[in-house]
Amino acid sequence: MNKTGLLLMLSCVLSGVYAQNNDSNKIVVTDKGTGIDIKLGDSTISFTNEGLYQMFINDGIQLAAEGRYEEAISKFKLSLLYVSNDPEAYYYIGLAYYYLQHEQEALEYLNDALRLDDHHYLSLIMRGIIYSKMELFNHAEDDFNLAISISPENPQGYFNLGISYLMNNETEKACDKLKKAIDLGDTRAAEVFTDYCH
Repeated sequence: MNKTGLLLMLSCVLSGVYAQNNDSNKIVVTDKGTGIDIKLGDSTISFTNEGLYQMFINDGIQLAAEGRYEEAISKFKLSLLYVSNDPEAYYYIGLAYYYLQHEQEALEYLNDALRLDDHHYLSLIMRGIIYSKMELFNHAEDDFNLAISISPENPQGYFNLGISYLMNNETEKACDKLKKAIDLGDTRAAEVFTDYCH
C-alpha cells in the first residue's frame, strides 16, 4: 500500500467515526510533505510523518510481542512510508523475519539497517546470530567484534560471540568470551559456561 492509499484508508476510518457525530462527512486530506492534515467538517486533525512512523512502529512492536510477526512486518513496512531512513524499522523487520525463520529476508533488512548506520548495535548482533546459524562463523565473528567495540560493557556481544565459537568447536575462545559476559552480568552465559567450560 502506498502513502496515498494509506491516507485514504485512514480518512475513511476517521470519517466513519466523524459521521456518527456530524451530518457533514466531507473529508479533505492534505499531504504537507512533513505530515498530513485530515479535515473533517470544521475540525482538522494533523499528523506528522514522525508521529505516523512511530505509531506504526509501536503497533508492529505490539504485534510482534504477541507472536503475530507477519502483521508486525506489515506495520513496520508502513512506517517506512513516513520515515525511510531510520535503521530501527529495518532492524524490526529483520527481527520479525528471523522469528518466522526466513533468514534470507532477515539478512536483507538487517543489511539495510546497517547501510543506514554501520554501527547499529542490535542489527550487528542479530546478523551475527544468523551468520552463526548459517555456519558463516568468520562473518559472525566480525559482526560480534564490531558490536563489542561499539558497546564494550554490554555482555550481549561477548555472549553471542562465545556461542558462535562453541558452534565452531572453538571451546577455549568460547569460554574466554563467555567469562567476559559473566563478568558483565549475563546469567545465560553462566549457564553455558558451566556446561562447556571446565
